[in-house]
Amino acid sequence: NPLHAEIREKGGAYGSGANSGTGVWSFYSYRDPNTKRTLDTFDKVADFASSEKCSESLVKEMKLSLFGSLDRPTPPSQKGLSEWLHNMTLDMRQKRRDQIFETDKEDLVEVSEKYLRREGSLVIFGSDRDLQLPGDASPEEVAALQEAHYSKNFPGWTVRHLETAQAGEMEEEEEE
Repeated sequence: NPLHAEIREKGGAYGSGANSGTGVWSFYSYRDPNTKRTLDTFDKVADFASSEKCSESLVKEMKLSLFGSLDRPTPPSQKGLSEWLHNMTLDMRQKRRDQIFETDKEDLVEVSEKYLRREGSLVIFGSDRDLQLPGDASPEEVAALQEAHYSKNFPGWTVRHLETAQAGEMEEEEEE
């Protein structure tokens, strides 16, 4: 998987992935020491789909991987819960499988151009250290990353900082 190779193997993140829903695409990484590199990688997904690196054989490999996750054994209770949560019947799931099976590189390029070249939203959950660039990034470099994602390159995107309370602070708040 190209995202895995770039974000985990080269970038050092603990994990990464992508999800799609009804009109929503999301990319994520976690425990990621190279936030800027990962964001740059996400920005290049549409370019990758139309490049020579994305061959028909790679598309076939990606589909096999996807089928592996779709076909893994699921307890009956989970099947029912999934159907209820996602409002997806067995017939709908089979139709989705058929569509995935028929997908080729041309389809990936079309979808990438249509959905992945739009402006989106960005949320980073973590402390300031999660936003640092590789190595010994200066505060100026971190500020530049924040500024780039606040307005210049990605209008409408926001970076959110969530401070985590120390265990003692949480207990004090609960007692009040």
